[in-house]
Amino acid sequence: LFRLPAEKMANVTKGTDKSRFYLQTRERLRDRLPHFWHVLQDVFTPTDQEEQLLPLPKPLTFLHRIFRPVRLSAKYIKAAFKSGN
Repeated sequence: LFRLPAEKMANVTKGTDKSRFYLQTRERLRDRLPHFWHVLQDVFTPTDQEEQLLPLPKPLTFLHRIFRPVRLSAKYIKAAFKSGN
């Protein structure tokens, strides 16, 4: 077994750091693909927030799958600019 330095291990609990850690510990591409697929599903699967922010009639609810990645991108870009200042 290997051990990570304490400062890196503390970051493993954060969402993106946890994903990055998981991908770095997998050596083969075929071991990384299931995790990558899971992340993509999380990004494109609408939550209640999308339905609340963008109420749509039933025939147009498929648009929530497009709206979610746009909303998440805006959220993280905004957070990056705030932390950069």
